[in-house]
Amino acid sequence: MSAAQLVSLTLALLAGSVTLLGLVIVTGRALHRHRDRRNARLSAGVRPWLLELIGGDSEEVNEPLLQLAALDRRVWRAVEPGAISLLGKVSGNARTAMVRLLEQRGLARDALRNLSSLSSVRRASAAHVLGLLSHAEAAFPLVRLLSDRNAEVRATAVRALGQIGTAAPPPRSSPLWPAAGSPSSWWPRR
Repeated sequence: MSAAQLVSLTLALLAGSVTLLGLVIVTGRALHRHRDRRNARLSAGVRPWLLELIGGDSEEVNEPLLQLAALDRRVWRAVEPGAISLLGKVSGNARTAMVRLLEQRGLARDALRNLSSLSSVRRASAAHVLGLLSHAEAAFPLVRLLSDRNAEVRATAVRALGQIGTAAPPPRSSPLWPAAGSPSSWWPRR
């Protein structure tokens, strides 16, 4: 094989690789756009129930809560990101109703399970959700994440623990103890 043929073959392989990569990118974007449109269509009919849930009085939330809790899995997957984002924006009775809905849908249970995932993105996302839910049972599993190998997971665990606001001190084996110093250094001296 001559040098000219080798160069031609290399250029042909390179052109084929670039074409294949272009097709993969275009297909991925088309699928992503299709999924976004489908999710918007599925969640459009449910959005009034979410707004009624967060805007209603404590007596008025039972109907939208039942409707949202009974959604099938496919529709719920489309609605769940919006519901989670609403949780961080509401307070009082609206927040209580949203937490109740998300816990009924099993979000806290799934997030607790995802704290031990191999994926750092899943661990961080789970910690974020548990913090938004102020899920007190997650305090000790979140403390374990403070020694995670991924810095983003550790930072998210710290924020989640702050949102939970547990009054109990961390266990002596916690990575917080060396960072916090001795208990006598926690208060200013007089």
